[in-house]
Amino acid sequence: MKTAVAVLSLLLIISLSLNVWYWSSNHKAASAVPDSATAAPATPVRSANINISAVAPDSPPGPENTAAEDKSEDAQELSRIKSWIRNGEFAQAATAINERLRLTPDDIELLLLEADIIAKTQPLSDAIIHYYSLLDLSLPPSTRGDIENRISTLMQNAIEQLKKDRAWDLLARFLEPLFQLMPQDRSIIVALADAYARQNKLTLMEDVLASLPPNDYQASAIRKRVQDETELPSATGDTDSAPPANAKPDAVTQIPLTRAGDHFIVEVKVTDLPVPLLIDTGASTTAVSSQLFADIKNRAHVDFVGVFDVNTAAGKIRAPLVQLSSLEIGPYRLKDVSVLVLPVDAISGAQGLLGMNILKQFDFRIDQQGKILMLRPL
Repeated sequence: MKTAVAVLSLLLIISLSLNVWYWSSNHKAASAVPDSATAAPATPVRSANINISAVAPDSPPGPENTAAEDKSEDAQELSRIKSWIRNGEFAQAATAINERLRLTPDDIELLLLEADIIAKTQPLSDAIIHYYSLLDLSLPPSTRGDIENRISTLMQNAIEQLKKDRAWDLLARFLEPLFQLMPQDRSIIVALADAYARQNKLTLMEDVLASLPPNDYQASAIRKRVQDETELPSATGDTDSAPPANAKPDAVTQIPLTRAGDHFIVEVKVTDLPVPLLIDTGASTTAVSSQLFADIKNRAHVDFVGVFDVNTAAGKIRAPLVQLSSLEIGPYRLKDVSVLVLPVDAISGAQGLLGMNILKQFDFRIDQQGKILMLRPL
């Protein structure tokens, strides 16, 4: 029995010794092997297959990026506004300008675009006054010079065209508010006094000429012309329509007319486009309907002069005045002809009116029985 116990004890000791030796050998081997060798093999990273933006959080834009984006948006918006103005979409452009001016009320580029819209849609005198108001701002010299040039160009073009058309009433109403704003402006004084004199409004003429020195040569010339016309037995206050002394009796062109009620319609041409106009000796300026004008401007060169308040049979109407490069009546070709563009419902029974700005260039007569317009150039 004792022998068996001894054998078992010996075997147990041997077993423990072997286990200790085995554990000690494995521990030394494990210490000699790198950690990466025992880890799971890593999957190779392929950067081309990774969407960085999908996994990385958005980084906030820097100040330089934000400023560049704002400038780009401003430029695009200004481009859209200018495009609307070119295409005549003034209401849309004005809305966009007003929204931006609420944020930047001193933006001179926006203010000039606003002034351009006013010049296209409001009476020309109001537009010029608005341009003058911009001169009260603190402006760079180049911008100030540009505005002053715009004012001068708009005013002088209108004065010259209305004088050429002999539209004296329209010229006077255009200049009156400008004279109140600029009572010392010589060009306004002379043109307004001349417009009053042509209408035989001599008291108003003298009130305006009082702004000039007593012996001013232009004032003296206007007064002398009025005196000469008054002394002529046949003078009517506007001698421009009198036939010339050397006119040939047979130099008369006969143009057929079409009767329209108590009036007559004559056909003129604008770049070969037949334009029927009702003869109206009470209209100082020739006019066409907006519908007819849409056809004309697609065929002929048209210059915009300005918007004016005009008196018509339908009452006072705000209408654009444009200049056609040419207009033909019979064999005569007239250059730089002014035409008002009126709403369709403002012209009854015709597509337009043949006014005195054209008829006054002729000694004219209407043969009502024969339905003929007789013209002899002056």
